[in-house]
Amino acid sequence: MGQGTIREAFMTTPPQHPNFVSIGVSGGIGSGKSTVAREICVSLNAQHINADDIVSELLQRERVVNEIVSALGQEVCDEMGALNRTQLGSMVFRDESSRLLLEQILHPKVREIIFAEISFLAEQQPNLVVMLDIPLLHEGGLDKLCDFVIFVDTPEEQRSARACERHGWSIDHWQAREKMQMPIASKKSLADAILCNDSSLSALREQVELLVPRLKSLTPRTLSSRWPEN
Repeated sequence: MGQGTIREAFMTTPPQHPNFVSIGVSGGIGSGKSTVAREICVSLNAQHINADDIVSELLQRERVVNEIVSALGQEVCDEMGALNRTQLGSMVFRDESSRLLLEQILHPKVREIIFAEISFLAEQQPNLVVMLDIPLLHEGGLDKLCDFVIFVDTPEEQRSARACERHGWSIDHWQAREKMQMPIASKKSLADAILCNDSSLSALREQVELLVPRLKSLTPRTLSSRWPEN
């Protein structure tokens, strides 16, 4: 079932919040968090919830775009009046007040969608395991959703090279984004397990497989018992 279908179905299905297991992944920008998330999803038949995908979908909604333009001005639009995501990114990473305004618009909507998707999936799937792939997992308080958090440990040089190649960023832009997040050492200290992602995919998979028994032993809980208040 596609994400849009899940959200439509949730609107007509009252949530009962059955028990489920939630696993989070954290790490620096370019560490390979989504790769680890996908590998765990395969090993545990887990549902992958990716916050970046949710944001991308939100930025295609006319109502959300109108809110952003109203808050940040026409500077974030192209000549045709459409949202220019590159320009939007440049603005919020050079201006703290713009970043906070954008977060005030997007973050509550992202949290609402995550809540809705988990609620719906938990009702439909006994023994549900959810894999939360959220860049600001700790910063946004969504680590409270998790029964287990995995930190992906990758050398800074590799992380910066991966991120810059993938997104077309400069090193300065990558560093600016990195500084806006929780320090790497702090994220690492909050993890229940650490995976080293400095070599091959096969080596990473071996670490995931060694972790699987611990993940399978986690005790399911309800969504309402763990959802962050703020």
